[in-house]
This record gives sequence, structure tokens and C-alpha cells, in this order.
Amino acid sequence: MAFTGSARGNTLDDRESNDAGVAHPFDSNKRRKTGPSFFYNGNDTALDPSLVRPPTTQEQQTNIIIVENIGKQYQLAVKDHKLNVRDQQIRAKDARIEELEDEADTNEAQLTNVEYQKHALVAFIEEQEAIGDAQASRIKNLIEEVTDGLGKLAAKESQVNALQQELEAQRATMKRLEDRRFLDKTLEWFFGWVGITLPKTDSIATMSTQKAFPFMELPGELRNNIYKRCLVAKRPIDFWPLIAADAPEGTTRSKILAENLKGLNVGLMRTSKRVHYETVFILYGCNRFRFSSSGSWTVLEGFLLKLNQNCQFLTNVEVTCPEWFFTAYGQTLDQIGKSRDAGLTEMQPILKRFGMILDSPIGPSSHDVDAFVRASSMLVKLPHLKKFTITVPWNAQLFQSAIVQLGRIMTDQDKLLQRHQKPCSTPKRIVVFLRRPVGEPRVLNGVDMGDPSFMGWGVMTRKGKERGVEVQYATYGRHVDRTSYTIDGEEGVEYNVEFPAYIPPAGGAVNFLIKTVIRILGG
Repeated sequence: MAFTGSARGNTLDDRESNDAGVAHPFDSNKRRKTGPSFFYNGNDTALDPSLVRPPTTQEQQTNIIIVENIGKQYQLAVKDHKLNVRDQQIRAKDARIEELEDEADTNEAQLTNVEYQKHALVAFIEEQEAIGDAQASRIKNLIEEVTDGLGKLAAKESQVNALQQELEAQRATMKRLEDRRFLDKTLEWFFGWVGITLPKTDSIATMSTQKAFPFMELPGELRNNIYKRCLVAKRPIDFWPLIAADAPEGTTRSKILAENLKGLNVGLMRTSKRVHYETVFILYGCNRFRFSSSGSWTVLEGFLLKLNQNCQFLTNVEVTCPEWFFTAYGQTLDQIGKSRDAGLTEMQPILKRFGMILDSPIGPSSHDVDAFVRASSMLVKLPHLKKFTITVPWNAQLFQSAIVQLGRIMTDQDKLLQRHQKPCSTPKRIVVFLRRPVGEPRVLNGVDMGDPSFMGWGVMTRKGKERGVEVQYATYGRHVDRTSYTIDGEEGVEYNVEFPAYIPPAGGAVNFLIKTVIRILGG
């Protein structure tokens, strides 16, 4: 709103009294030029003073009120601006406080996690120290035992030497008797063929009341078939079997193993060196060896250490999946711990069959990872391994990293191989998933045990095709079946392995006869 008059000169009379007798410069009724205008090009023309009317009292009061209102509005606007600025500052401070609180919560959570890790590390260190003390005590006891053994060994060394000399003398005598018997038989046949009758003497041939069957003179292929009947089991030989749910109370793995080994006549291999040479491949190469229960890699390590050089004849090995490859549902940590302790106790008599002591300097390790690494490093060196199988329990959910490792095992990409090292054989690699046993629930802890995608079966099948790993399925066996599980399609199927080509002893029968006669006559 514009002002209607000036604040000075309240009335016209006052102005006239002040200007009386004075010539005013604006007395003229006409406009006159006053100079160039600020707003446009040209001169401005002032208005006649008579056209300017002084404001009234009401207008002056109105102008004053308007000015006061404008001042108040300005002050209110300034205050509003200050309030807005303060509100924005407060909001910024509140946001900063929230950020600091979030940061404090994060730091507190990290501190709690670090504290937890610290306690866990302290507990682990204490556990390792306890294990170290136990191992130190064990080593000390072993050193004492070795020292005592060395003392006893020195005392018995002379006895062993004497027995060895006696044994060598007996072997020489037996060799001479065998040569004499063979010569008598040969000469008897020769003179009978030419028609000469020899007088009876007191030779070994005449002293024998029963003629021995010439087994070693049979063709090599026929002998191999006989060896196979004596040394090859119809079912896989499971050195660490599963105990079936319907097994009688008191059933142990040692009893199951002893029952399964009854049909093997391994004493045949101790008949002679030649028989042992001909049968060792059949025993280890034509049988399937299983290790089915939890902790199987420890037993497998002991088995391979026992065989030593005979490991080269193995062709078929089946072992259960390492426990850190999966999550097992249906068991608490306490149950798993008790099962592991019971398994280690029951493992001792089976390892005793191999002449091994658990956790000894030359024995297998009870630690799963160490046993897996050691056994795997021996498996990749087997030259004749044709089939390698890993079984996965029914309640096991495979980890993604485990699926990758199962695809690389026994290949050039196996992490257990050294740089530029390759496996000595390329066996057929199989992963067997065991089906849910009868009577077990399908859903455990809210998890569907039959979901292939969740349990890892589907991913393993897909990745297996890419890596050359065959996926099969198996069914848990009953106690009367005398087997831990049966793979689909293998029930009643005989495991056939090609026998090595038979190589007869060097030299023919005539050369052997001549050499024998010369040796006897020369002696």
C-alpha cells in the first residue's frame, strides 16, 4: 500500500504561515523542465505543487498502522526464518545422533563378536594345550617303552640269530630232500618208460605212502579259477560296516566282519612263495573293499598302511563321505559325540587285525581330516584302481564346497595332489546317495529329507555329469542281508576283474630237470 501524503506539514494553514512572503519555486501553474529523467531518455517534468494534497490525520494514522504492521510482519518473518533454521539444525543434529547411535550399536555388536571369538580362541588354546600335554605324556611313555624294548631286543638278538641259522639249515635240508624226491620221481618215470625196473630203496619217493596231487602243474588259468573260489567273497568286504537297525542287541562291527570273512581261505596264500605270488592279486584285486560307517577314513588309512606294497593290486574301494562335507539332521551334538567315542573304542579290535594302533607314530589318525588327507594321498597313487565310490548318508545335506570337491577327487584338479602331479589311475568315480530307511520320518526339524534340491542330490547330479562323476542310489541292508547297503543294479551281480596274464616259470621242464641233476651231483 502506497502512502497518500507526507508526514510533515499537518495542515494547509501551517504551510501557508510558514511560506508567507516567500516566493515559492513551484508557484507556477505550469510544468517546467527539471532535468533528465532516470527512468527514460529525456527530461522529466515536475508536477505543480498545487496538485499535491497533504494527507489527512486519518491517513497519517493509517500509514502509521501500516508501517507498524509491515514492521511486525518483517519481524515475524525473521523469527519464522530463524525458527526454520533452528528446526533444520535440530533435525540435522537428530539425524547425526541416530547415525552415532547406529554406529555405537554396530561397534557394540562387533565388540561382542570379538569377545565371543576371544573366549572361543581361549577355549581352543586350552584344549590344544591339554591335547599337547596328553601327547607329550604319551610320547614320554612311548619313549620309555621303546627304551625297554631296545633292551629286551638286544638280549634276544643273539637268540634270533641262532634261530635264523637253524632255519637256514633246515631250509637247505628241505631243499635237498625236495630235489631228491623230484629226481627219484623223474628217474622212476624215465626208467619205467625205457622198460628198466629199479630196486626199491629207502628214498623219499618210496617212503611216501600217498602221492601228492600235482596242483602246480595245472594250467595257470585253471589255478586262477580255483584261487578265485577260495579268496573272492560274493559280497563286498566291509571292514567298517553299518549296524542295521534290526540287528540283535550286542551286535558289534567286529562280529559282523568276522562273520563275513568266514568264507575266505586266506591260509592258502601261506602255502608257498609261488602260491602267494599267484594269489595276492586275486585277493586284493578281485574283492570289493568297503568302509561304510562314520569314521571310515581312519579305518581305510589303517587298511592301506597294512597292505603297504600290496595296495597296488586294489581295484575297487568304497568309503563313506567325510563328515565335514555335509550337515547331518536328526542327531544332536551330544549324540554325535557319544557315537564318535563309541566308534573309536570299537575301532581298536578292527585296527588290531591290521597290526595297527590308533594314533601311534606309524598308525592311523583318529582325527577325521588327517585320516582323510593321508588316505587320499595313498589312493591317488594306486595304479590299478578301477572304481572309487563315495556314499552319502540319507540325512546328509551336502555343502556346495563339498560338491565341488567330490567332482575333483581322484582327478588332475584334486587339491591333495602336488603341483604337476597326476593320479596314477583314472578310476570310475561314483557318488551313491543312500535312501531313507524304512521307519525313519521324511521331515526332520522342519527339513524335507526327500527334497533333492535342498539335500544336494540335484546339484551333485548336474555337476557330476560335467565332471565325469556318476550318481547312483542304494538301499540300506538288513542284518540278515550281511551287507551295509545294496547299490541299485548290483544285487547278485558278480564283480569281475581281468586276471593278469599267467607267466610260467622261466625255462622248460627238461632244462629244469638237467639243472636239478647237475646241482645234486655237484653237491
